[in-house]
Amino acid sequence: KQQLNRFRLSPEVNAERHHLFMQEVGARMVSSVIAALVIGVLFVSNLDLSEMYLWFGMIAFVSLNSWLIIRHYHRVRPRADLANPRFLATWRFLNLYLSVIWGALWSLAPFLFFPDASLVQIFSVLLMIILLSSTPSVTMGCYPEIYLTFLTPVFCSFGYHMVELPMAGWLQKWLVPAPWLSLVVYG
Repeated sequence: KQQLNRFRLSPEVNAERHHLFMQEVGARMVSSVIAALVIGVLFVSNLDLSEMYLWFGMIAFVSLNSWLIIRHYHRVRPRADLANPRFLATWRFLNLYLSVIWGALWSLAPFLFFPDASLVQIFSVLLMIILLSSTPSVTMGCYPEIYLTFLTPVFCSFGYHMVELPMAGWLQKWLVPAPWLSLVVYG
């Protein structure tokens, strides 16, 4: 009987877990937009006009998509059957979509900014990416496929560029894979 009661609570637990995830997503998106804008402004002198339009256009696209999806969730949530597996599956897919477009945005950063960047600029952006990626690891751990979908392309992009730096030694080769592995295991 106890196991049967636990099974009956499962949809409600999943619904609450998802709602907590969606509450946290908005603040994380705002901080990511601000960070992307700051990085774009800091590197604007390194970009030609088409690269600048690409970066800020991607920020606008990702931000608008995120805002519309999160806004829609908060509109439909009061009248939705949160324990309905279809409802949760739809929102899981939408969060996966957001993860893909955010991952694409941040994966683009090294290609745009690193060719003419100083080592201080490169390491500063890398530190910012690691910090931005680690803060949601607790909530994103509820949905590991969504978290991995964001983390992996971003860290692969940064890792590729770190290996290409004109530095001797093993540190820059492990500076990106080590945090990625740590975040994956923790998440």
